[in-house]
Amino acid sequence: MSGPTGKIATPGVGTLDWETITRHDAAIREVSDPVDWPIERVRAHIVIESGGHPRAMQNNLHNGPSYGLMQIVPYGNGWDGWHKLVKEKAGLPDNASKQRVIDALYDPAINIAVGVAILEDF
Repeated sequence: MSGPTGKIATPGVGTLDWETITRHDAAIREVSDPVDWPIERVRAHIVIESGGHPRAMQNNLHNGPSYGLMQIVPYGNGWDGWHKLVKEKAGLPDNASKQRVIDALYDPAINIAVGVAILEDF
């Protein structure tokens, strides 16, 4: 099964090649299939959150900085953030440094796994 091709134009994101998103389809399917999520939904989150750039980072002063394809907030401002979930999905020890947690979020497979788990909880 192949994904969409060509260009995608999204308000607020701009124009990008579908390949920027669909190159992560294997990682998306690995975590979305078991929870019966359509791959298109995860692709849409990636388009909106990062434009498909695995090293995307947003310094959000309200919620806390977010990282990677699905813009995960590992350490929140005034809330715990999802660092424990990142450690679990990345196989990191409980005492892993903040930088190791952030670095793990730049791995597309880990970022997607954490993102789908977060969204599944909603």
